[in-house]
Amino acid sequence: MNSSSHIIASNEADEPILNYIDYYMQGKSLDKIQGYSVFYIFQIIRHIVEMLNEVSDKKYLMPVLSEFFPLYSSGMKTKDIIKKKNWNYISQ
Repeated sequence: MNSSSHIIASNEADEPILNYIDYYMQGKSLDKIQGYSVFYIFQIIRHIVEMLNEVSDKKYLMPVLSEFFPLYSSGMKTKDIIKKKNWNYISQ
């Protein structure tokens, strides 16, 4: 396949991918990389929500801000966050 076709793609470091084996390996690792990216973003948002909840508790704000962010207070495990594909529904 390499002799009869040409790949125009680059990896995460913006280096050119020159053959199909490298292209396949990049795609294979993509799910894992994306899962950890989602996990780190989730952790940042969780921390912000915790800070908002502290402010809400001190100032007795209404409505209670924690009601708007049940997903980040649910105590999801790291492996569940990394493997979660559909973020449209909280219970899935």
